[in-house]
Amino acid sequence: MLIAALCLNILILCPVVAGLLTNSIAMTKAFGPVTDARLILTAVYAAIALASVVLILAHATQLTWAVPATVGLFALQISYKLFTVALVGL
Repeated sequence: MLIAALCLNILILCPVVAGLLTNSIAMTKAFGPVTDARLILTAVYAAIALASVVLILAHATQLTWAVPATVGLFALQISYKLFTVALVGL
């Protein structure tokens, strides 16, 4: 189940990051014009996608730290989304 969730991270984040980097019309409507804040968000999304790839490889090779690291990544993702709701009011 953890690997499936990591794959979902990648499937969702790759097109989002690509759209943000290419400054597509849809992304500009959703995220606004390119600003430092939007670029930081792009970097965070790219880092989550990269971490997901690394964690899938860690699970595939049965590294002992793969499960706790995956749980940590998911905890961070949930936390930043909850903080966003609280701070931005979305």
